[in-house]
Amino acid sequence: IHGFQFIKRTLQNALSDETFHWIEGNTDTEHFYALFIDQLNTQPPPHTTQHIADSLIRTIQQVQEWLSQKAPSNYMTLNLVVSDGYRMVAIRYISSDEQPAKSLHYAYGRSCEHSDGQLHIHPLDNSQNHMVLVSSEKLSNKQEDWQKVPRNHALLYEPGYPPSFISIPE
Repeated sequence: IHGFQFIKRTLQNALSDETFHWIEGNTDTEHFYALFIDQLNTQPPPHTTQHIADSLIRTIQQVQEWLSQKAPSNYMTLNLVVSDGYRMVAIRYISSDEQPAKSLHYAYGRSCEHSDGQLHIHPLDNSQNHMVLVSSEKLSNKQEDWQKVPRNHALLYEPGYPPSFISIPE
C-alpha cells in the first residue's frame, strides 16, 4: 500500500480490539489482514468462498477510500491469496491506471508433480481430483498450463468446481 503511513492510524482505529492486538509489527500486510478478518467476522460461520472474496473486496474498498481521502497521489497494488485449507481466493489488484499490475498466474488441472527439475501439471480428466496452483510467475515452461488472473479480479476456488472470477469494482 503506497502511502500506508498516511492511513495507518485510521486503519488501526477501525480495527476491533481483538484484531488490533494480533498485530505484532508495522507492515501494511499485517494491518490489511487484520482489517480483512474484522470484515470476515461480520459474516456468520461457516465462511464460504464467496464470504472470503466479499470480505477481501470490502477491505480493498475501505483501504482505497482512506487512501483517496488522506493520500490521493498514492495507490495500492495487491497480489494475495487467502485459504482456509479447503477453499481459496487469490487477488490481483492495482488501484492506479498509470502503474502496471503485478503478475499473478494460475494452473488448473488434475494434479501436479515435480520431476526431472520441472513442474508438471496433469490435465483434467473424469476423476474428482482437481487442483489450482497460484503463483506470481509461471512455474513451468509449458505456457499452455498457465493463465493470468485478470487485472482487478479475484479467483475463487473450492474443490470439485472449476475456478471462477469476480471483478473488483474500482
